Amino acid sequence: MGNTDEEKIDKVLKLMAGVPKHKRGAKFVCVLVLITPNGKQYTVKEECKGEILDVPRGKYGFGYNPIFFIPEYNKTFAELKSEIKNNISHRGKALKKMNKILEKISSQQ
Repeated sequence: MGNTDEEKIDKVLKLMAGVPKHKRGAKFVCVLVLITPNGKQYTVKEECKGEILDVPRGKYGFGYNPIFFIPEYNKTFAELKSEIKNNISHRGKALKKMNKILEKISSQQ
């Protein structure tokens, strides 16, 4: 890739130029897979839905966070404090689910 986050955001914004707000729905997706030594497989998948803005906002985070808008908070991922973002993000939710699976596996041993 080699592109900076800003270059990637600019590319998305150029591709989305003229796309009406009601068609700018987006989501981040995280899939985690755990395969135990005995071959048992566990998979979790979580999403965080939002919208793509016309212009970047915020200074926190990385990647597409400045244009990924969460309507319930009226902020982009780049504007949210990490505590809130970790609770609602695709990664945070997937890690919580996987942690429950790990706790269950540990308690069975």
